[in-house]
Amino acid sequence: MARDIKLRLARMHRVLAENGPVSLVLELARANEEGDMAKVKSKSDYLPAAVKLSKELLSDPLPNDSALFYSMESLMLWAHRKRYTSEALRRSIEQGWTNINDMAVRQEQMLAAGRGKKGIKRIEQCFEAFGLTLVRMVKIRDKNHAQIAWNIDAIKPLDAVTLPAREATNST
Repeated sequence: MARDIKLRLARMHRVLAENGPVSLVLELARANEEGDMAKVKSKSDYLPAAVKLSKELLSDPLPNDSALFYSMESLMLWAHRKRYTSEALRRSIEQGWTNINDMAVRQEQMLAAGRGKKGIKRIEQCFEAFGLTLVRMVKIRDKNHAQIAWNIDAIKPLDAVTLPAREATNST
């Protein structure tokens, strides 16, 4: 799992980089809305490289690849920008940028959690913060015996659970 997360995160970082497709199109949309045509022109010089990067992602796609999706969608929105108002275009691209950036942050957090005793202790503290007791943590390993995930079980302690009173039934 960590390898998959690292790969997805690296792809997201590429499209979010300064002149990566998603960030580049966001800059273009903002400059376009502000009427800064000199910036639009100068930043447009980076579009061929952004398209090339998107094609590279497309040549080796991952299932549900967010980097590929937001990269291609941003470029398509920019290519068809005449269909939208400048404000609507910018808002849409900003929302896409925010979505993929938030995904990247979550992926980074996932990589940081569960590594070593300190990370496991953090996971246990999160369960406890919600009133749960950790009862089992099992490492999930692939066929090469490399750890790829955790299977974690937690319970709500019985003293915190109120069981409903049983009603008496009369069968006669």
